[in-house]
Amino acid sequence: MNAPSSDECSPAALEGFRSSAPIHFRRYRRRVSPTRLCCNGYDRPMTEDLHHLGEDLISISARVVRWAPAEQSGLSVAAARILSRLRDAGQMKISDLAVAERSSQPTITNHIKRLEEAGLVERHSDPNDARVSLISATSHGRAKLSAIRHELGTFLAPRLGALSESDRETLERAIKVLNDLVEQDR
Repeated sequence: MNAPSSDECSPAALEGFRSSAPIHFRRYRRRVSPTRLCCNGYDRPMTEDLHHLGEDLISISARVVRWAPAEQSGLSVAAARILSRLRDAGQMKISDLAVAERSSQPTITNHIKRLEEAGLVERHSDPNDARVSLISATSHGRAKLSAIRHELGTFLAPRLGALSESDRETLERAIKVLNDLVEQDR
């Protein structure tokens, strides 16, 4: 499947996304918007095109997550995301996890209770404050997360295999760029 040549994505490229909303590919030109200057600590002016690129990135990322099946995992997307964050962070307080997940503390507490009942996370006492619990992924939780990622990879492999070699190389470069971008903000 080659990249669409028009501004609107071809129906073939949308196949499998299970959404009636069309994806519009924009041509990104660097037009500076006077109302959108520096944001989030970056010292470059925000351009309209960069803003649209960011919107499109978030939109397509969310659609890919919804597109891939999760029936076998038994976890919600939110629970899998929390488990992934704990695996990456090691240990976190529930309050810090709520901030990181942009969620309320009661919501995160409920997720943690369910994950703990499933044996996917565990609580530890904070050595600096006995009133605080630190949450971490268990070995079973890390294995479950690996199994979910394997399942998703298995689902996506034939679809990625249908792409041209050039498109796969472009996707690999984009993933590297996104990983580097995320690492800059850690």
